[in-house]
Amino acid sequence: MTGVMFRYQDTLPRLPVPDLEDTMGFYLDLVRPLLTEAEMSQTQRAADDFVRPRGRGEEQRRLVSRRDAPGMANWLEEFWDDWYLADDTPIPINVNPGVVISGSGGQVARAARLVVEAASFKSLVDRGELAPDMDGDRPRCMFEYPRILSSTRVPVAGRDRLDTYRDSRHIVVLMNGHIHTIEILDGQNHPHPVASIERALEEVTARSRVPIAPIGALTTLPRHRWAQIRSDHLVTGPNSGSLAQLERAILVLALDTGRPPPGQTTVDALRMALHGDLRNRWFDKSIQLIVASNGTAALCVEHSGFDGSTLRRFTDHLMSNQAESGSTSAPPSRVEELKFEVPPALAAEIDHAGAEADRMAASIDVAIVACEFGVAHLRRFGMRPDGFIQMGFQLAYHQLYERPASTYESVNMKHFLHGRTEAMRTVSPESVELTEAVSAGAGRGGCWKDCSARQSRSTLAGSAAASRVGGSTVI
Repeated sequence: MTGVMFRYQDTLPRLPVPDLEDTMGFYLDLVRPLLTEAEMSQTQRAADDFVRPRGRGEEQRRLVSRRDAPGMANWLEEFWDDWYLADDTPIPINVNPGVVISGSGGQVARAARLVVEAASFKSLVDRGELAPDMDGDRPRCMFEYPRILSSTRVPVAGRDRLDTYRDSRHIVVLMNGHIHTIEILDGQNHPHPVASIERALEEVTARSRVPIAPIGALTTLPRHRWAQIRSDHLVTGPNSGSLAQLERAILVLALDTGRPPPGQTTVDALRMALHGDLRNRWFDKSIQLIVASNGTAALCVEHSGFDGSTLRRFTDHLMSNQAESGSTSAPPSRVEELKFEVPPALAAEIDHAGAEADRMAASIDVAIVACEFGVAHLRRFGMRPDGFIQMGFQLAYHQLYERPASTYESVNMKHFLHGRTEAMRTVSPESVELTEAVSAGAGRGGCWKDCSARQSRSTLAGSAAASRVGGSTVI
């Protein structure tokens, strides 16, 4: 890994393996507010047995050996990969997040500009010219960026795999079941002009007016089922070449025929980002760019290879509006339609997948809650916004179910080599006291401040706290 993007990689520390007894003490502190006295006594005995000599805690030595193994960048990395890739859950809605992108414009013009912005981001990453992420003077690991584009989660029985194709130069466009490729990078890895992409997209939309069998519906299935169908019908034979081109694409562009009201604060736009027309998607692709017929745009993301802060930087780049339109007489980028043979057995699987996906989408509620206050308001009252939101989660749960629940806060671990987003637990005796007091109608303003400050201090503890949580996760 070379270039300015990786200038700090060799200076990043490796994630430590936390001390077992420290981790167990921290774990007991975290579960104490959630358990009855009898449950806590039972948990304490189990913890004592775990850390005793020759107990299961001896496995800690294996983690230390793993950390020190030659070529091991991060001893926790494989556990995270398994957590994502071994999950059999259908990935739309359950796993893949959605992001609505602000802006306006017609469908083809908006899509072309966003595609060129994505292509320029890929070029920066491929050349190693993307500036490193920094927290003040502390660098973050940049390992995830080469996986944000040109990556596909491939369904495999038992555990999926994540494939990345750095030499990819085309995107895939989905519309009405039709699948086309458009070349967006030239031989020197430079993006094609916006005008060339626009003309190619106009050609694609003209070819895609009559709906055909939507192969993409299959990516909504449980992973083991999709893996079997892919193996039976797509990996070999006449469909294999088209599948390879699809999976190697830089991104998937889904041109939807719907018209959600424009703006980021509409439920229809949020649903479009989260699932939308589930038949006009390829949920295995790391980045799906979705543009409705009225220009409303969104991303749907398969993020087993990267986390939210990486996506945030990519999204900011998409909205930078730096793409040059180029000459209106520029020739269109090369377009090719990917053909799939759909025998009756495969057609039945597609119909079944689409029906199941519709039921899944209908089972969720999406709502927008507009608050009359924000960060500045909370700070005027001496409250930390992050801690306040954490307490809001806990209070809402307590008022629904009359008991506390384990609540997690994400923690950035990218100051370590190959670090990802970790999870720490925020329930404490003070937070339980607050939720019980407010639910009983006796909440004290000072308690809000105390608890929000505690939660924020816990988050600021950052690496040390999350490192201990990482150890207890493995246990």
